[in-house]
Amino acid sequence: GVVIRCCCFPFEQLTRLPVSYEALYQAFRDCKSPTDGSPLTIQVPVLDPEALARKVDPVAMAAAALLLTGRPVRIMDGEFLSVLERLQFLDAAAALLPYSMRATLTVSTWTRDQTPNPIMLAFAQREFRPRLPEASWVAWGDPRPPLSLDEVVGQDLRLLEHSELAWLISELATATAPLTFGAHDRYRALALLEHLGWSVLPPDKPTPALVEPAPGEP
Repeated sequence: GVVIRCCCFPFEQLTRLPVSYEALYQAFRDCKSPTDGSPLTIQVPVLDPEALARKVDPVAMAAAALLLTGRPVRIMDGEFLSVLERLQFLDAAAALLPYSMRATLTVSTWTRDQTPNPIMLAFAQREFRPRLPEASWVAWGDPRPPLSLDEVVGQDLRLLEHSELAWLISELATATAPLTFGAHDRYRALALLEHLGWSVLPPDKPTPALVEPAPGEP
């Protein structure tokens, strides 16, 4: 049978010393839970911006930008990738968003979307696309979503130089003020990205889902 292990930890600890999904996976995969029910203490390496920058590609950048529309994102045609490779991709995409958004960002290395679920970013088979028409589907190796990439995430989306990208990831890792994927917080996240020099929307073509929300809108 399949053994499923669930690990929970206070997100506040991760905001003090940001870590990657891969680091958590590697730290927990071989550890054994205490038999007396006491909390498990482990050492996890701090997030490495340089290492994450090397994993970022146009597909990861498109996924990160599409998450800021508030819609689920599915990566198709990635069946040949190992679980670790998929996890590294999820790390790369999440690293391009303010770190605090991970508190409400649900990700998975695989989902069938057979029933409604809260997973926002995941790998899935192309044949499951009709089950989740509200999602943005991106093909592995091709960052163009079903709609025009320019229409969704802007003409300025491009792979930055490695040194700039590592700096951007480092800055975003310090963004620990609470942010969700509600309309108001997505607008705040976009403002932060613009401040850091990564424009994900052309100035003359705002996407309706990303415009500043009205007062009182969540």
